[in-house]
Amino acid sequence: MRAASSRPALPSWAVPLQAAAASPKAKPDHHRPGGVFNNPWSSFRNHTVGDLFKLIGSLGSLLMDSSGPAPTVKPDLKAIHAPATDLQVTWLGHATFLVQLGGINILTDPVFNEWVSPFMRMGPERVTPLTARAADLPPIDVVLVSHNHYDHLDLATMGELQFAARTHKEAGATVEGVANGKRTSRRFTGTTYLSPLGALAAARETGVLPESLINDSLDWWEAVDISMGPEGPVITPAPAVDVPEALPSGELVPGATVEAGAGWTQGKTAGEEGLRVVCVPAQHHTQRFITDHNKSLWSGFALESAGRRVYFSGDTGYSAVPKDVEETEEERSDPTRPLGRPFCPAFKQAGAALGPFDFAALPIGAYSPRWFMSSVHADPCDAVRMHKDLGARRSVGMHWGTFRLTDEPLLEPMERLKVAAERAGIADDFTAEPAGTTLALGEAARA
Repeated sequence: MRAASSRPALPSWAVPLQAAAASPKAKPDHHRPGGVFNNPWSSFRNHTVGDLFKLIGSLGSLLMDSSGPAPTVKPDLKAIHAPATDLQVTWLGHATFLVQLGGINILTDPVFNEWVSPFMRMGPERVTPLTARAADLPPIDVVLVSHNHYDHLDLATMGELQFAARTHKEAGATVEGVANGKRTSRRFTGTTYLSPLGALAAARETGVLPESLINDSLDWWEAVDISMGPEGPVITPAPAVDVPEALPSGELVPGATVEAGAGWTQGKTAGEEGLRVVCVPAQHHTQRFITDHNKSLWSGFALESAGRRVYFSGDTGYSAVPKDVEETEEERSDPTRPLGRPFCPAFKQAGAALGPFDFAALPIGAYSPRWFMSSVHADPCDAVRMHKDLGARRSVGMHWGTFRLTDEPLLEPMERLKVAAERAGIADDFTAEPAGTTLALGEAARA
């Protein structure tokens, strides 16, 4: 592993980030001594060793659950290889989305493996069949990895993506898309891999990815611009995002505002094309080995290209349920009720500085038991609140129905989301879709 430091060493391309990105106004204190990170909000609660033993003793439902698989549809490969609009998203299962934005192909947290654990054929196994592999997809320009847990960073999948990228380059493949009302077509030149601080260390240290493709130096609210160069994607530092300050409750400080969408225009020439990526906070943690707890950062990502905005939350909690409190069924079903406890402010901050979003991928599963999981995994009611905090126009639930990770039945998140979204009056705006579903959300090319 990389030696511990307050911040992992930056590759040469990213050194200007430190000078170019001014510190955001409300940047939380998530850097701790010894090169580790933490969740700096009242909405998060750390657990004790006793909590872990209690959790292990309560996971009987996980072992007994025989529900599933979750619904799937055969991906529309024709639409995927030639998008008809400037924003198209395909959910491939768990946290893997193919986002086709302004003529750029982006893949989030890709996992094509059958198992997500340090050991082959042990740990959580894929319950719902894989809907597509790397070879089925169009050339991928950018891979986003939110953190290093095995169900989000899979080294075998990284190798598969690299093989597909080499095959595409050797064949002279093109990337088809739509941007600014026009059809686009360009030669594929390679893939870049982007993550928060240190999250791609395992890919680097095992040699699965060459150093030249790894860009894991982004801190919360830092941003980069990505353009497609003749030798591969070109990454340029962009100004860090200025966000309004928040109270311990999670609400924004009254009167603390920023210009809506200002995070997309800072340091950018009007009409300038390409992809801007902002590393946004999430309430989670990292660990891949016994000794590396929270030694790399976790995050989500906000994306903008050709006037379209996308939010990918990564793994995140929203509000920790007190250990001695049992939520009522009404509290777990109605997101319009006052929450009555602190919530993570990052979603309201992102909504204020970067929203509204045309699309958001938000987690709805792996939330039970709530007294333990709520700190780091949202349930459907939490996710509906995130949708509203972000100002999302359309959201799709993720992180459910693919692997049995926690105590709730495999299909329960889908059912609970339907109830919560209906209670909030957004039943058509926030849905759980079958894996393999493609949604065309943007503007079609003009004739």
